Formats: sequence, C-alpha cells, structure tokens
Amino acid sequence: MIANSNLKFYIFHGHLRGLVSLWYQTTEVLFMLKEVMFRDIDGIRNEMTAMADDIFDHPEIGLEEFHAQKVLTDWLRKASR
Repeated sequence: MIANSNLKFYIFHGHLRGLVSLWYQTTEVLFMLKEVMFRDIDGIRNEMTAMADDIFDHPEIGLEEFHAQKVLTDWLRKASR
C-alpha cells in the first residue's frame, strides 16, 4: 500500500511539475505578446492621434457621422492591405 501511495505521489508530482512548466511557458508567451502589442500600438500612435484630432475637428451631429465613418473605413482599408 505504501508503494502504491508513493507511486500516486510521484505521478501527481510529475503532473504538477508539467503544469508549472506549462504555466511558465504560457507566461513567457504572454509577455512576448504584450511586448509585440505595445510595439505595434506605438507604431500607429501618431496615425491614431491624427485621426482622433481630425474627427474631433469635424464634429457631426444627429448621429449622421459621414466624415468620421470615412476616416475610419479608409484607415481600415489601408491597414488591411
């Protein structure tokens, strides 16, 4: 019975070690993704700020936002190429 108990412990410990290893790998990947996202956001920061300023400088009322819609859809078309 003791041998069986030890076997269960080692199996559990092995799984636990595997889960911890997986957690560390996942955490590393998430940190790398975070860095990539920050870099990409920094890369389009000036464009986004210019678009926001342009939309702000051309206010539209009555839920008829033609200028804002054009600015955003033009940027999305350009970015998707």
